[in-house]
Amino acid sequence: MVDHELIRVVFGIIANVISVGLFTSAVPTFYRVVKRCDDSVEDINPYYFLAMTFNCFLWVLYGLPFIHPGNFLLLTTYGTGVTIHIAYLAIFLLYARRQRMCVVSVILIELLVIALVFGVVIGLNHTFDSRSFVGFLMGTFGSGILVFHQRLATKVQDKKCAKWMPFLIALSDPLNNLCWCIYAALGSDRYLMVIYV
Repeated sequence: MVDHELIRVVFGIIANVISVGLFTSAVPTFYRVVKRCDDSVEDINPYYFLAMTFNCFLWVLYGLPFIHPGNFLLLTTYGTGVTIHIAYLAIFLLYARRQRMCVVSVILIELLVIALVFGVVIGLNHTFDSRSFVGFLMGTFGSGILVFHQRLATKVQDKKCAKWMPFLIALSDPLNNLCWCIYAALGSDRYLMVIYV
């Protein structure tokens, strides 16, 4: 007899490792910025990192046991993602000159929206099903992030240039999606599955 929960956990752990690898893929870029101690951070588009931070916050909210039980692996993965992306944004803010106020404004708006969603979900929704509204938000925003990743992969193929996305990242992204999809299917998590199908 096959234990579906064990298989689900195995795929969740694999997805966890791949996700953290994808989150840390920008470390070399930010390492170069810190090492140079100059304004080379101006070449970095902060909006991707802002979007990923918001996306990770939504996943963390969705993975909380009192909102959607049984998703501890989402909580660990995306809690790590929040931490990593906040570190990226902190480095960006430390070295940026032109976009500093705009980035801080977006971060404050993101935190306000997350607090608002958390308050609405906890205050107005008293069952797990109604609290899964966060899953709908996560699905909507997460799908947008995946579309962005696909457009980036298409740009790499069209230009035949690995500058935009190294091969390992291009390979890891669909593998990560597959692992999370299997994890969602085995746990009957329709919101998570919608994103990765």
